[in-house]
Amino acid sequence: MVLRTKRHRERSVQAALGRVGIPAYLPLVHQWPRPAVGGDVAPMFPGYVFCQPAAAQIDRVGRLGDGVITTYLTDEDCRKLRALCDAAFEKHSRPRPGFPMCVYTTVRIEDDVARAESATTEFLKKYYGGGVSFRGLMGLGPPQAVIESLKRYEAAGVTDVCVRFAGSDTLPQLERFLRDVAPAFTSSTNAIVASENSRGGGA
Repeated sequence: MVLRTKRHRERSVQAALGRVGIPAYLPLVHQWPRPAVGGDVAPMFPGYVFCQPAAAQIDRVGRLGDGVITTYLTDEDCRKLRALCDAAFEKHSRPRPGFPMCVYTTVRIEDDVARAESATTEFLKKYYGGGVSFRGLMGLGPPQAVIESLKRYEAAGVTDVCVRFAGSDTLPQLERFLRDVAPAFTSSTNAIVASENSRGGGA
């Protein structure tokens, strides 16, 4: 789920959620050139914090929402979340069959799976400083492996994916993704590509 907060308050909100037992995720980007004020690391999505849904948040989706954006989830997590949200929509007489669900995932396209996994592990270690573990699916390896990973999300009811390419070669990865992976999906499946190499994270 996505929480809206004030800019520059993302880290304090993440910490506050952690203190009450709600896992929260704050994706960061390295800024270059380094700004004159502040550090060289900033939130990828200023003003937003991602967290695992609690009952009250699911109910809020039913009352006010039209769709959901998640952080890392497995395909089974997505099925459960969709069922919970469908029930919440029905509870509030706001049925939204096939409502939009966007999931955040990491992709590294390499012909060798082991090389993709190694590159991703090294990237995440440098990026987050180590000790990072995600429960969700990652598309690591040749194009077919990436397709199969994303197809599992599609089969679980995910309508959109926010793709983060692991590594500094974002554009070559994007080009290969568009050429070798994207054609395997219907026009109704959307992708938001998150670049780690630019302020704001969009590409």
